[in-house]
Amino acid sequence: MDTGEGKTVRRLICLTLMLVTMATFCKVVQNDFINFDDPAYVTENPEVNHGLTLAGVTWAFTHYHAGNWHPLTWISLMLDCQLFGLNAGPQHLVNVLFHAANAALLFLLWHRMTGALRRSAVVAALFALHPLHVESVAWISERKDVLSTFFGLLSLLAYHRLVSESGVQSPKSKVWLAGALILFALGLMAKPMLVTLPFVMLLLDFWPLQRISCFKVATSNPLEAQRPTRCSNLKTCLWEKWPFFALTLVSCAITYQAQRSGGAIEPLAHYSVESRVSNALVAYLHYIGKMIWPVKLAIMYPLSFIPAWQAAGAGVILLVLSILCVAAARRRPYLLTGWFWYLGTLVPVIGLVQVGRQSFADRYTYLPLVGLFVMVVWGAADLIARWKYRNGIAGVAAAVALLLCAADSAFQIQFWKTNLILFDHAVSVTTGNALAQNNLAAALAAAGRTQEAFSHYAEAARLNPDDALMQNNFGVALAREGMTDEAIARYRQAIQMDPNYADAYNNLGAALTGQEKFAEAVSNLSQAVALNPDHAEAYNNLGRALALQGKQSEAAAQYREAIHLVPRNDVFHLNLGLSLLKSGRPDEAVDEFAAAALLNPRSPDAQYELGYCLAMLRRPEIAVAHLREAVRLRPDWAEPLNALAWVLATDSNAQIRDGAEAVRLAEKAVALSQGRQPVVLNTLAAAFAEAGRFDDATNAAANAAELARQSGRINLAAQIQSALELYQQHRAYRQP
Repeated sequence: MDTGEGKTVRRLICLTLMLVTMATFCKVVQNDFINFDDPAYVTENPEVNHGLTLAGVTWAFTHYHAGNWHPLTWISLMLDCQLFGLNAGPQHLVNVLFHAANAALLFLLWHRMTGALRRSAVVAALFALHPLHVESVAWISERKDVLSTFFGLLSLLAYHRLVSESGVQSPKSKVWLAGALILFALGLMAKPMLVTLPFVMLLLDFWPLQRISCFKVATSNPLEAQRPTRCSNLKTCLWEKWPFFALTLVSCAITYQAQRSGGAIEPLAHYSVESRVSNALVAYLHYIGKMIWPVKLAIMYPLSFIPAWQAAGAGVILLVLSILCVAAARRRPYLLTGWFWYLGTLVPVIGLVQVGRQSFADRYTYLPLVGLFVMVVWGAADLIARWKYRNGIAGVAAAVALLLCAADSAFQIQFWKTNLILFDHAVSVTTGNALAQNNLAAALAAAGRTQEAFSHYAEAARLNPDDALMQNNFGVALAREGMTDEAIARYRQAIQMDPNYADAYNNLGAALTGQEKFAEAVSNLSQAVALNPDHAEAYNNLGRALALQGKQSEAAAQYREAIHLVPRNDVFHLNLGLSLLKSGRPDEAVDEFAAAALLNPRSPDAQYELGYCLAMLRRPEIAVAHLREAVRLRPDWAEPLNALAWVLATDSNAQIRDGAEAVRLAEKAVALSQGRQPVVLNTLAAAFAEAGRFDDATNAAANAAELARQSGRINLAAQIQSALELYQQHRAYRQP
């Protein structure tokens, strides 16, 4: 049983680990969101950035998004937005706190399993401070790494208690089994990479728990002498883990479907089995090299051709190392556990099922490196076990290694400050990196450095001329600069390269809509939704193309599809409301405008359309409030100024009318419309009349009627003429 002194020491080590980790990573709070994954995860994801709601939680559990199903990660990010809004600093801090907690949990896990206080602390410190882990902490979208590992480590701690309680036949073992399973499930719902955890449990059964053994395993753990029973039967240990394996199978099936539906899995035609195996073999050695010498780290490493000899050499090295670890298992069992921990936990992301366009990724090492750290720390302790000054030497070596890791991590964090710095660094430390060139170009375009952006888009297209993504993204940049014809050419090229590229069809359709080539636009947008029935933006763009042709009912149906897919998008609700309003259904339109204004209260369009529709429905008190908000949000927009002035000038309720304010608003609207809009001049006339300035009202109404006749709007001219006669009689106009 632990003494009070032992508990105090452990708590101090945990606290120290967390404080040192937070000190090392604290500067990430100065960093911004980045333009790679963060838009899909947070900044442009309305389900997330509107905060934690019941609808959002439902969406998290029932939808695939960004090629993943990880509801717990979505909920975590929703909570961030609920608490901090779209403020990147506090969201980065949450990642740091989880990482610091993981370091403490890792220490507790290894100390409880081995009884080795110092070695467990060094393993946890290496995990906390190693530069390869910067990516998982400094990237908000990688919340899934730190969150899944948090629950994974808690599950392993519960599993250790389960083993301890089972060893003495304690009834509490069922409670710990349930706890371990629940925590494992939560980890899988944060990131499915945790599917290998049951295999990790089997490795821990071999060492340090010593439940599986074909021979007596050497151990320095003083707690082992107290263990009353021992299981040498692999079959028994496998059978007791069937619930964990069942969860693994379910998670694998869901993940495969999510990534397949999101187009994240590269087809064999694009990336052959031979290429995948070659990359996987080399990747294992790449990560070991980066662990030892963590330089030239980048957010993405491009896929490249790997010669057969290089892949074969990597395979031989891995096989030899595996054989050596097995051969040494009798005397140094930590080598087998650590090595196969590393190999096994990397399997989901090693590239055998190629997801995305990267050959390696630093973030994939977040949990796997623990195995290598255990090998290094326990191996070093064995190596110097007979040295005279071993404690001092070990202490100095550990301190130097950890200081170097902390310094390098602090150095790497600076590259995550902005998009420009991050992707410029990636371009500088890698070669032939088309994806980094593409993202650097996007960052330059966002900074207004258009010509530099174009040069990097061109370089990305040159490096990967057959890549539809590069052509499509270049097109988006061209369209943003008003170069529509050039953008259309890029979209067509992307479609030619990949006839199943829904995004390219969507972008082409949107560009053609802007050129009023509606038939071709509708054809391309229809193809986009046929290829990807979950493409909400394509449904919205298709609705817009139909609406501009006056096909409001068909447009409304497309907008409804978009809303069904993404219920919390204010633009989709706004567009549906406009189609309903133009179809003569203001009572339905008002609900959509209200939804848009609720989802995005800072949208002047939503506030204006809601106020305008409410005024039509004779609900002036509420209409005025929304129209005032629209004017506040966009003071130089004539339409809400005119609509608000009209209500203040003509409403039948004297408590609402305000002639002086109506005149001020209407005069500003007339100035903004350059006095060429008969509707605005008519409002000014009504405002003058309400203010008692009937001569001014008569002149303004006469000008408005003449402009209406000149533009062929005979009915409007007749209405204005009727009001003019009232002004000539010194009577104000009242809304019937």
